[in-house]
This record gives sequence, C-alpha cells and structure tokens, in this order.
Amino acid sequence: MRTIVIATFLADILPALLSLAILPDRVAIHFGLSGAADSWTSSLNDTLLQKIADARIRTEPEHIPARQCFRSTRARRRVA
Repeated sequence: MRTIVIATFLADILPALLSLAILPDRVAIHFGLSGAADSWTSSLNDTLLQKIADARIRTEPEHIPARQCFRSTRARRRVA
C-alpha cells in the first residue's frame, strides 16, 4: 500500500510542475465573508500545500482496504 501511495504521489509531480508554470506569482488562499481575498501565498507554497493535502487524504483509513485495517488493529492489540 505504501508503494502505491508513493507512486501516486510521484505521478502527481508533473501536474504540480505544470501548475507552477500556469499560476501567477501570488495565489489567494483565504477569502473573507465578502468574498474578497484576504490571505495570499506564493504559487510554490500553494502547490506544495496541495500535494501534502493530497498525500494525507490518500493515507486516511477509509482509503485503506478493510482487511489491511483489521490486520493493523490486531497487531496493535498484541503489542498492548
């Protein structure tokens, strides 16, 4: 499973590089109640944050097969 996550993350590198070329130097990351942007970051930071979020989402327990979750739970019970 870890190999799949790493391979998927590496496959996302190309779109990340393309987004760096397309995005402006500053990107709005937070918007106020009026809808106007009130927080900005560089396009590099925005791309890195998106990739970290993608990797985190892919490693959430609901994305891991139930059989693998069950095995890890049993292993933890033996140790405890």
